[in-house]
Amino acid sequence: MKKELQDRAVANEREYFEERISRGKFNINQAINWVKPSLQSENSSNHFGAFSKAFLNILSPLTTAQIPSTFLFDIPRLTNFRKDFRDLISVQLCLLLFRELAMSLHPRRQAPLESAFNALRLEIWAIISDLPDRSKYALAAPSLAVQIALRASQHAMPATTIPPAALVNTAQRWIETNIEDTSSKVFSVAENRVQGYFLNHLISAQGDCIPQTPLRGCDSEGQTIWALGTETAMWLLAERMHRVAAFHWVVFGDVYVRESCETN
Repeated sequence: MKKELQDRAVANEREYFEERISRGKFNINQAINWVKPSLQSENSSNHFGAFSKAFLNILSPLTTAQIPSTFLFDIPRLTNFRKDFRDLISVQLCLLLFRELAMSLHPRRQAPLESAFNALRLEIWAIISDLPDRSKYALAAPSLAVQIALRASQHAMPATTIPPAALVNTAQRWIETNIEDTSSKVFSVAENRVQGYFLNHLISAQGDCIPQTPLRGCDSEGQTIWALGTETAMWLLAERMHRVAAFHWVVFGDVYVRESCETN
C-alpha cells in the first residue's frame, strides 16, 4: 500500500492543485511571480537549474520572502531547511574562527588537525541544539566564545584548562558581529559559498536520482568543501533539499515554465 501511495504522490498533488485552481480556491500568481525572474534570466534551457536558484533563495537565512503557496504541503520541511541552513553557516564560521585563533597562537602558525575540527564541531552543536531559534546565537555567544578560545589555546598549549579572558572576549565580539548579525559581510560571503555548493549539488543530483528515492550516502567524506568538519552535514542537507525540489519540479515545473516563459 505504501508503494502505491508513493507512485501516486505526484499525480495526487497535481490533481489537488489543478482542482483548486479551476474552482478559484487557489491563486498561483504569487508562486509564478516568485519563480518567473529566475526562469526568465536563464539563457539556456536548464529550467531546473533556474528553478533551483529561486528555491535556494527562499531557504536562505538572509531572506525575508514568504514561502510560495505551491509549497503548501512542504512548509514544515522548508522551515526546517532554513534553520539548518542558518546553523550550518554559523557552525562553519565558528570553525573558521577557531582555525584563525589557533594558528595565531601556535608558534609555527600550524593549523589544527582534522580531528580537532570534528571534536569542536560536535561541541558547538551541543551548545546550540536546544536553544530557541530567534535568540539562539545571542544566547550561545558567550559559551561558544569560551569553548572556541579554550580549544584554540590548547592547540598551542595542550595543558590549558582555562582560556585567557582577552581571547574569550575577542572570540565573543567576533561571533556577535559576524554570526549573530546575519547582515554582516562575513556572514553574507559564507552564505553565498554554501548556497553555491547547494546549487551545484541540486543540479548534479537531478541527473543521478529521482524524487522519493532513498537519500544517498555522503560521497564527499574526507574532501574539504571549504570549512573543515562540515562536509557530511553539507551533503546531507543538500540531499534533503534536492528531494523536495525535484518532487516539486515534477508537479509544477511545466506550469512554471509555461506561465513564466511563454507569456513574454
